[in-house]
Amino acid sequence: MVINLLLRLFTAPLEIIYWIKWLIAYITIRFHNAFHKRRFNLYDIYAQGDPVKLGFIVPQLEKDLESPFPESHLQEFADEVFFYGVNSKSECLLVRIARGCNQVADAWIYLKLANGKTYHLMETMGYQQSSDGKCQTFSCGKLKMHYLSPMRRWRIFFCGMLKEMVDDQKDTEETVFVKFVFLWKAASDVYDCTLDTNPKGFASSMARSGWRVPFVPPVKKFTETLNFYAQTGNISGAVSINDGPEYEIYLFGEKMRSLGKSANVVGCKFTTILGSTPSNGLCFHLSNVSAPYAFNNLPVGFVVEADGDMVPIKDLDVNITPQVSQSSFKSHFSTEQKYKLKGKIGQPMVFYSGQGWSGFLEISFVELKIRKQRGYGLIMSGEVYKEPKKPEKLLPVRPFPKSKVSSIVENTSLSNKICHSIIEDLKDIYGDEVNHYKFAVRSSATGEDTAAMSAAGQMDTFLGVQGLNKIFTTVTKCWASQFGHIAVEYKRRNGQVLNSPMAVVIQEMVACEVSGVLFTLDPVTSNPSVITITANYGLGETVVSGSVEPDTIMLRRKDNGKLEFDSVLVGAKHQKIVMQDSGGTVTENLDENSRNESCISRETALRLGKLSINIEKYYKTSCDIEWGILNEEIYILQSRPVTTAAAETDSEIRHEFDAPLQCENEYFTVANVGEVLPGATSTLGIDLVTKYFSNILKRQSAEKGLVDNLFKSKYFLTGFFPFSNHLMITVEGMMNRYGFDTPRSKGFMISIFGRILDDPDLLEYARSKIIDEFKETLKSQFMYYKELLTFDFGYERIWNKIHNYHLDFLNYKTAEETFEAILKSCSDFDDAGRMHIDCSESSSNWNMHMFTILCQAKGNFDTDVYSDFALLLATSSNVESANVPQAMQEVANQIVKDVGSEKFSSLTVEEAEEWLQTSTSLAGYKFRQFLKRHGHRCLKEFDLRSITWGMNPKLLVKLLQNLVSATKEEIKKGDDSMDKIFSQLRVPLSFMSKCLLKFVAPQCRRAVRGREAGKSLSIKSFDHWRKGFRLLAKQMVSEGRLPDPDLIFFLTLDEIKDLLETRSPSIISRANYRKKLYPVLDKYKFPEIMKGFPKPINDEEESADKYEFIADLTMKGIPVSQGVTKGYARVAITLEEAADLK
Repeated sequence: MVINLLLRLFTAPLEIIYWIKWLIAYITIRFHNAFHKRRFNLYDIYAQGDPVKLGFIVPQLEKDLESPFPESHLQEFADEVFFYGVNSKSECLLVRIARGCNQVADAWIYLKLANGKTYHLMETMGYQQSSDGKCQTFSCGKLKMHYLSPMRRWRIFFCGMLKEMVDDQKDTEETVFVKFVFLWKAASDVYDCTLDTNPKGFASSMARSGWRVPFVPPVKKFTETLNFYAQTGNISGAVSINDGPEYEIYLFGEKMRSLGKSANVVGCKFTTILGSTPSNGLCFHLSNVSAPYAFNNLPVGFVVEADGDMVPIKDLDVNITPQVSQSSFKSHFSTEQKYKLKGKIGQPMVFYSGQGWSGFLEISFVELKIRKQRGYGLIMSGEVYKEPKKPEKLLPVRPFPKSKVSSIVENTSLSNKICHSIIEDLKDIYGDEVNHYKFAVRSSATGEDTAAMSAAGQMDTFLGVQGLNKIFTTVTKCWASQFGHIAVEYKRRNGQVLNSPMAVVIQEMVACEVSGVLFTLDPVTSNPSVITITANYGLGETVVSGSVEPDTIMLRRKDNGKLEFDSVLVGAKHQKIVMQDSGGTVTENLDENSRNESCISRETALRLGKLSINIEKYYKTSCDIEWGILNEEIYILQSRPVTTAAAETDSEIRHEFDAPLQCENEYFTVANVGEVLPGATSTLGIDLVTKYFSNILKRQSAEKGLVDNLFKSKYFLTGFFPFSNHLMITVEGMMNRYGFDTPRSKGFMISIFGRILDDPDLLEYARSKIIDEFKETLKSQFMYYKELLTFDFGYERIWNKIHNYHLDFLNYKTAEETFEAILKSCSDFDDAGRMHIDCSESSSNWNMHMFTILCQAKGNFDTDVYSDFALLLATSSNVESANVPQAMQEVANQIVKDVGSEKFSSLTVEEAEEWLQTSTSLAGYKFRQFLKRHGHRCLKEFDLRSITWGMNPKLLVKLLQNLVSATKEEIKKGDDSMDKIFSQLRVPLSFMSKCLLKFVAPQCRRAVRGREAGKSLSIKSFDHWRKGFRLLAKQMVSEGRLPDPDLIFFLTLDEIKDLLETRSPSIISRANYRKKLYPVLDKYKFPEIMKGFPKPINDEEESADKYEFIADLTMKGIPVSQGVTKGYARVAITLEEAADLK
């Protein structure tokens, strides 16, 4: 009793001090957050006409944050990027690059496969590419990472040697060659630690810590220390071990970007748990961080709920208990809800950091349980010893040459100024004997040999040039070769300036006894443990040109850095090229002995190998080196980066725009959207369609007060989900939009799927994704009934707006101006899309009311209900989409009346089109009226790449020629009165039911008309954009930015912007690759409903037997009529075949 009293008296002042500090800290934090703008608050769905705030174009700030920072930043701050992912197979990946000054970096790799094998790398003194000159790649040794789209998509590439262990047994460790290519896709919004950390928890941790200045909370130190942001996302790709078969991996995890001040992290201690439950999509980041004189046990992190909503954590408690075999841990944390987490910790692996912060990080794979769900992840604990050592000075950065050379130089004499300069420089080196030396004159144009372009052989090289006059002549010829057909065509295909700056190199010729080419990796497999040397006698031209079969020598790099001679394959050398004393070169035959023995010794090969490693370290990339030997001296003639090692693969291009899965069991469907957007959609089509409708749906959800996480994300596609360029929608997103198992949701389900889904697993999954139940409010009910009655109000106004649109973006003369004008029109057509969506939802709701009336009258669901439902919906009213075949048949019938079917069919397509376009007959008038009303339509009409009937009427004309041979009598309009329809119904109706149906059925038909009219207006809007982008493509071709106008449809909006600014050849290369694979993707077929990652059923590589179809050979839908009919069924598989339909 006395002791307790004394303890209270002793601790009371400390507790008072704690609460005073807490209050000061809390108020300071609130003021800090109030006056500091959130750096990722860059979007506004109501910012009409602003392509950046509406998300059509990535903001420049996001590009800056996701790119490597300049050397000046690295003097005091970190520059680190980190990825991790796990799945239910206990597979795991962790990759990290931390950059330091003077192009030094750390690289960490930890890869765990399902077979129990782990692979790891730790390079604490690797080299990186310079970030100056707008480099976007984080690199360290053989690990390279760069964004494809900031905050949205990244590429992770490695091709090198890793340490392999089996079941974490270090005594079984060996070095193996590993190659992997992964794509990371964002699956959540951003957690920004500096502003999203819970203020109360922040104030508590700060109050528990000592402050250097009394009553001044160190908030600034916190923001500088923990300056990082994170997003959850998916990692997908393939890995191969020792050139073995590729093994596909799909992981759920996170990306972190750290930019904190290095000095402030000294003394920091932290424990972090990163985890995911792949079965339901729950992801979490839990960190407990302490920093001297700043904060103590600060809870940092977030939870991404099963519905995709990101919530910062409030409290965190982690308890790790060491055991004999493996440790266990428990954690309690809370957001708006409370969580309990427990699990087992695997064998730890220690990584050391030397860049950004100096210290260690202990990483362990964990298996865990949370809310009865099995999960996986990593637990990381570490301590920062000291600030990284700063270099005395930064190494100078050598800029690219910016001076321009003369334009057309062929048949032009070299100017006296240049001639005098060449003479002075050569005489400074060689004196008056310069005319006795032989030289090579070769090109060195900007961008000629880079990681993006390799222009070897595009410009002329002259060997054995002797005498100043010949040097002057060959310099002129070398410059002129830049405008030869081969060089010009190469630049044009890569979108480069044809008259690019170009230096000419004059090198003293070495009368090589032996020469050749060396690759610092295997040129076929890209294995960096292999050095490949090809060699022949004489000059290297025979090796470079491939005119003889050279000797091939293989060297092996060992773990300790030593080189070993591996093998030699003596080639069938029969000739060599040597220099003549009089100048020039001559080809000589080799004798029998020279042919049958290697032209270089083991010792010489090892010398070449050691020299090549030094060159590779200097350029920080794998190299292709030309070399020569004279009198045992090695001469390095040229070195260029190897461009094939990190080349993109078919699988990358096929899946680059695939949407991220929220969990392993997610359901997708092609229902409805597969009819509107059949087959594969072009890159530009996907980019524009998804962003256009996503913005409209976001505004609609906000205005209606819907609980809708489906459409709220800024960093990944929502609503529509592309897989292999085929657009899909999530099944649970459609089922839960109006609450689970509600009448409105059932009506929506019927509109999308034609039936009510009843698969038990699917229903259970949809129920599990509901976190916040859908609750009707007065506002939502009012909006519901208002829209139900007024959904098509304003149609005439929108029709006039769309059909009389000014098309100002067609009036600009340059590509940049046209593109800017198109972007400004990004929200000009929103009214059409909103009309289509509102009418579609109202159609679903009216259908639901009709369906409910019939079900109540019948007492249950059966085929009679479905049949009567279809009969009530059937109408001969003027539905826009139905008018297309009707009007087409009317034109065909009129042609038969005016000129006869035989005469019209005998005309060529061109002749028939000209007659229809110019004829004063009624058939010609109806044809032109058809094009005026429906000319903006075609197959895949939402895809900008598609050719509409108005752009090319020949396809329509050919179809009319087939139709006239099978003309039909005009169908007379039948009696579609409600009394007539009621007499045909099978469901017994009461008087009240009939009264209700008499009101509801016309509204259903009205909604169908509105839906199709709105769809036509949306398609008309896209046709306006189609004209704009086709003009832009022509302008880009004329300006030399695109080699082919069709390539614009294989670029995203951001890539078009970057191409206009940079002329990047890698963007054009990627577009060409997409275009090449597009016909393959377009043939893919998908089942109606898919569980897990969607895979086509007709592709051998994408085998579909690995996942579940929620469908079988039974077709379900709403029958339009009862009975049996006979007739021909003519099926056209392709658009080309459709023209031959009879």
